[in-house]
Amino acid sequence: MLILRKTMALVAILISLCAPTPVIHVRNHSKQDICYKVEYSNGTDTFPSTAVCAQAKGAKVGGFWLRSGQTKVVNATGLDGQRFNGAITAVLKNNTRQGARNEINFLNATHTFYDISYQYGISDATCGPANGGEISGERHSLSKANAAWKHLNQTTKQDLLAFPQYLNQSANGSLTDINMSVDAWPTKAPEVVYFFQVTAGFKGYMGPGSVENVTYPPNSIQNISIPDADKQTLKTSSREMVITSY
Repeated sequence: MLILRKTMALVAILISLCAPTPVIHVRNHSKQDICYKVEYSNGTDTFPSTAVCAQAKGAKVGGFWLRSGQTKVVNATGLDGQRFNGAITAVLKNNTRQGARNEINFLNATHTFYDISYQYGISDATCGPANGGEISGERHSLSKANAAWKHLNQTTKQDLLAFPQYLNQSANGSLTDINMSVDAWPTKAPEVVYFFQVTAGFKGYMGPGSVENVTYPPNSIQNISIPDADKQTLKTSSREMVITSY
């Protein structure tokens, strides 16, 4: 049994050593320049830091600008020799408004885990493997919200419009601006989180899901939202990931 355990451990090490070097492409296909905030759990300084985004500073935080149309490609291993595990957040409107938070984890020996989180802000973005696997995020977030919005009754719309920091409607009844903040969950505006996560079906985290490890009443909006949040973490065998802002 001891020999078997040693053999399995050796195999795991060899798989890790032979795994392809992880690569991240960050593409700014939007019409505005974007400051990308980078937060590290592992692989610190994978992205050489040349900017302060959203006023975030610290040993585990970096940032860089991409002008409209630019792309950055990095070998996703930090100066500490560890593969990247962290988040890359698009900060929009001249570095004042956080958007999609792209979370990528290369630490597993055989799979890359990834998702987009909209808990801190919403912007048009996708994250996924370069080989064409499943994509997280929304390329047309406002259009997706409006597709669900038009099916709501007037009372539900008015309840949601009570939170103008998250939803704004034009005179013709269409949404003109949408956003999110981490403090909307679980008590400030759970109905807004529910609208984006469940009703509109955004492919990204709006609430934290069951990782929060909190029990809510069975029929509460919070409890109903959790299963849809739990579906948002994806995995792939690819070691080459693409983040695109639109």
